[in-house]
Amino acid sequence: MIPDFIVLKGALWKVLPPGVHVASMQAIKQRFAYNPLRIQLYDGLLQACVNLVAAGCSSLYLDGSFVTEKPEPGDFDACWDPVGVDRRHLDPVFRDFSNLRSKQKLKFGASSSRQQRGRLHMAEPLSVNSMGL
Repeated sequence: MIPDFIVLKGALWKVLPPGVHVASMQAIKQRFAYNPLRIQLYDGLLQACVNLVAAGCSSLYLDGSFVTEKPEPGDFDACWDPVGVDRRHLDPVFRDFSNLRSKQKLKFGASSSRQQRGRLHMAEPLSVNSMGL
């Protein structure tokens, strides 16, 4: 379940409370993909998840302005657990950190982050079924 947003001193928008919050892709779509830009970002996230699942990834964390009340986030921030991932099946763009990850952002509309605010963790295990495909 995705918790309600909270007011964080100094933040321009309400944010998720600190911690890891487990959510399905469907819950993320319902909560955060509510305008054309956010739908486009969600679609990029879904595309990245499909590739990660095909490579054996079972865990992904979502963060950044996409999981806040910011009406028009610039991207989404995500990191994934490499345990169980077969790099031979992983899109090479996931290993390309050149030019501030520009190829990743171009392909998925995303950026990589290790921020410590509230994070969403995809419901375990990350799979095609959990993504509603």
